[in-house]
Amino acid sequence: MNPPPYPRDLNAHDDARFAESVKRLREERGWSQGELARQLLAAGMEGFHQTTVSRIEKGERPVRLGEARALARVFDTSVDRMVAPEPREKYIRGVEELFAKVGEDVRQIEAAVKSLTQVNMQLEQAVSALGEIDDWADPELEERARGQLILAEAHFWLPLEKGLCRLISDTINMERDKLNGKHQETP
Repeated sequence: MNPPPYPRDLNAHDDARFAESVKRLREERGWSQGELARQLLAAGMEGFHQTTVSRIEKGERPVRLGEARALARVFDTSVDRMVAPEPREKYIRGVEELFAKVGEDVRQIEAAVKSLTQVNMQLEQAVSALGEIDDWADPELEERARGQLILAEAHFWLPLEKGLCRLISDTINMERDKLNGKHQETP
């Protein structure tokens, strides 16, 4: 007894999914079609050009099994996943994207902390120099200097590290409350 024939529409669906996967995986890596063609040439696939990749992505050119394997290898995945990816893969991809965003935000925070530390040290030096001046000829300038020294005393009362920890903690709590509907912005 012969197995039932493989439905034609399923073949077309597999081909379309594979073409979609090629485009999606290429774009996720930030590659142009030409770059993907270069990657395939480097992997030993002869005759791949930007136009070949374009035609594959549009579904205008069928992909041979060896080419499909090479594409999967270049994308560090399997042909199976390119044809019929796990439906829950979008959740994994979503978590991966969010982790990437968290990493980017952490790098921005690190850069801001470095800048803040440098500026704070410069401020300490400037305040120290300002505090050493005792012969003000202009009373208005002397008053401004006293005001700045009072601000500096309040600023340096809490060490920078503790102030940043408090700021981060307060901001996180306020943002969580806002997202949970517990916090109302004051106008």
